[in-house]
Amino acid sequence: LYFFGQLSNGNPLFMRDPNALAEGDLVFFSRRGKHVDHVGIYLGNGQFVHAPRTGKDVEVANLSTGYWSQKFFQARRVATQ
Repeated sequence: LYFFGQLSNGNPLFMRDPNALAEGDLVFFSRRGKHVDHVGIYLGNGQFVHAPRTGKDVEVANLSTGYWSQKFFQARRVATQ
């Protein structure tokens, strides 16, 4: 598991392992290289919510398989205190 930083309670702040995600984590995707160009919110059970593109409705997508699983870049956990 690769972490960039940690919250004060020891939980990961930045994650590259999609298996370490928790509900509410922000998931970032890179569709065209090494730059983040898409974001969603992790819902749990391998699913996240996002707006696929301008003019399309917000939808739930699968992070475990398919297109988005190949484009996953990193996740960030929002600190709550």
